[in-house]
Amino acid sequence: MKKHSFLLISFVIMSAFFVGGCLDTALKPPEMKFAGIRIIDANPSGATLEISIEAYNPNPIQIGIDHYDAKLFINEKEIATQSGGGITLEPRGKQMFSVKGYFSFGNILGTTAEIFPDLLKGKASLDYRVAGSVTAKAAGITFNSPISSSGKINITTEFSK
Repeated sequence: MKKHSFLLISFVIMSAFFVGGCLDTALKPPEMKFAGIRIIDANPSGATLEISIEAYNPNPIQIGIDHYDAKLFINEKEIATQSGGGITLEPRGKQMFSVKGYFSFGNILGTTAEIFPDLLKGKASLDYRVAGSVTAKAAGITFNSPISSSGKINITTEFSK
């Protein structure tokens, strides 16, 4: 009887270590991070922006991004939506993708008369926000991860480049 108790206790202890070790290596969803914003093209009536997003795979195995949706908002007005997929992230690898959109200064900033004083002072800025989600799969597990970032673009600084 003592032999069976010893084996049972040993099995329980080894199982606890094994399960604990497996939990530490559980698969994680991809991480989405805002990587930058830039003005691609500008003219007196508007500009085209590009928002870069970095996808990172924290797992020791390859993960596939089946689908992503991202929306770009300027001053809380949606100016672009982009969808895609078919992206493969290598183990612990990174990959960039972007959302582009054109906006009219008149629609976003109001009339020229409203922003002219701020433009002269070099203080005119835009609020931007990127929102969306990513669906990824690895080893038969499906992950849904958010994409979210916001900030300001100083118009005077960006257009002087």
